[in-house]
Amino acid sequence: MKYSSIEITADPHGRDLVFYTLADDGIHISSDISELIRLLGTSAVINRDALKMYLIFQYVPTCETIVKDIFRLAPGSTLRYSKEKGLSIEEYTRPGFAPAGKSMEKAAEDIRSAVSSAVNNCTAGCREKIGCFLSGGVDSSYLAAVLRPETSITFGAKGYESDESGYAKELSGKLSIENCSCFIDGDDFFDRIPEVQRIIGQPYANLTGVPVYTMAKTASEKVHVVFSGEGPDELFGGYGAYRTGKYEKYCRKLPLWLRRFLYRILSPVSGKRLQTFLFECSFPVEETYIGMAKTMNDREANELLAPGYRSSLRYKDVTAPYFEKIRSGSDLDKKQYLDCCLWGPFDNVCSLYLIGKHFGLDIRTPFLEDEVIDSALSLREKQRVDGLLTKTCFRKAAEKYLPEEICSRKKKGMPLPYGEWIRDEKHLTQMENAFSEPFVSEFFDAKLLGKMLDDQRSGKKNSVPVLYTVYCFVLWYKYFKELTGRK
Repeated sequence: MKYSSIEITADPHGRDLVFYTLADDGIHISSDISELIRLLGTSAVINRDALKMYLIFQYVPTCETIVKDIFRLAPGSTLRYSKEKGLSIEEYTRPGFAPAGKSMEKAAEDIRSAVSSAVNNCTAGCREKIGCFLSGGVDSSYLAAVLRPETSITFGAKGYESDESGYAKELSGKLSIENCSCFIDGDDFFDRIPEVQRIIGQPYANLTGVPVYTMAKTASEKVHVVFSGEGPDELFGGYGAYRTGKYEKYCRKLPLWLRRFLYRILSPVSGKRLQTFLFECSFPVEETYIGMAKTMNDREANELLAPGYRSSLRYKDVTAPYFEKIRSGSDLDKKQYLDCCLWGPFDNVCSLYLIGKHFGLDIRTPFLEDEVIDSALSLREKQRVDGLLTKTCFRKAAEKYLPEEICSRKKKGMPLPYGEWIRDEKHLTQMENAFSEPFVSEFFDAKLLGKMLDDQRSGKKNSVPVLYTVYCFVLWYKYFKELTGRK
């Protein structure tokens, strides 16, 4: 919609998106980027900086979107526009950690109180049947135990016994909740990738996109209101990247010059895991950490891109402003803060709400309510992560509602056989056919893509994350061509 004057504020967690583009006669604003792409038509072009960052992060982590001249209002920020004064953006600064010195017992009780209050606030006045996305992890299990919805929706893989659907079904039975499990196979997964690209509106290579799409579609057939457990991993310290293992502790005791020497010497001849370990031990968090997904580094991204789309923008240029706001914090503070600013509002939270909106669902995320966030920000480091134990205090808070085996269960995410599905010859051929589209060589080094496919087939090198990221862009670009009227 076009405005000659407007003031609008974006949700700080990415639950309501605001996209805009300037025109001679006003500003066009929409919650759907596809609407603005259609508006630009054949004048729409790809933003090379955003494309490079997409390849690295698996999503577009900047307010410059994948399409040049279309912008996303930063989460929490306020946009003001008038013909007389033009455009101004008031930036939102997310609060950082401020430990209150509480005991573990008191901190856990405060979390329980905050969660109960948030759930009550989110259900107030709701007269409709309520559903809840449920895995076997502590976050969604805790939410289900407090909420007690009529229905839980769980995702799994056909014939794959290592997913968490069994845990979810067992807990639903104990809570007297109807459980609806939706299962897919590799063909289902690949069939749904194009639709996920259309819904998100920008290229999106997070592997959880299809599971969320599948659960939302199933939920829409049962309920209108769905609760989801987003937030605790970033807020309370749930990701594996936040842990400090004994080998890392030993390595960090070595002099810095020796660590960097070992990194330079061993990296060329070691595997990816050892390279990453040495890199993270040898350089500060500000140089090594970009969040929960990193497909490649700056050099690898530029090598993959065609010359006309190479960019001088580095991933550190994207993350630096966030780290600057918490420069006095610990390494854990910095990692969590970055994930709260990027990974949540630019990836998993916004994708959840976009997919939910597509299916007409009213998505509610009580762990992102202010009282729960405040309880997390008051925790000391060891109340968040203690060695290899993540979400220390959050797990203790959940013990009042859940059995100990659920509270202590390791985070699995959605442990499905993505690698097997993508490596299947049928699906590699699908990728190969997609990469043969004439427009692909405009953006990427076609020979390098071909070599990656050959190496994948022969087992010489695992390039699944890179191939999947490029594949999602190609599928999105086909949709982009439809929107802009290109042939």
